[in-house]
Amino acid sequence: MQAFKQFFSRQKGGGEDAPFFKMWREAAEQYAAASVMFSDAADPALIEAAIFDMKAAEARRSFALQQLRSSGGSAQPDGILRADVRRSAE
Repeated sequence: MQAFKQFFSRQKGGGEDAPFFKMWREAAEQYAAASVMFSDAADPALIEAAIFDMKAAEARRSFALQQLRSSGGSAQPDGILRADVRRSAE
């Protein structure tokens, strides 16, 4: 996570207070929580809800990255962000 804080702080209007960083961080937290719910769920309805939450978090994270790109910044490769989200779920 520290690498992303440094990356975002170098962007115009960056830092942890940047709206796209907050959106990305909140989406990562929601994705991590949904991953735990998915792992612990036994009821098919709960599994489906966890998958829905994970997809919603992925969509918000993608939107935050699009905002970063459109503002002239260069985004990190998608796999790096995905790996960081997985680490936060553990």
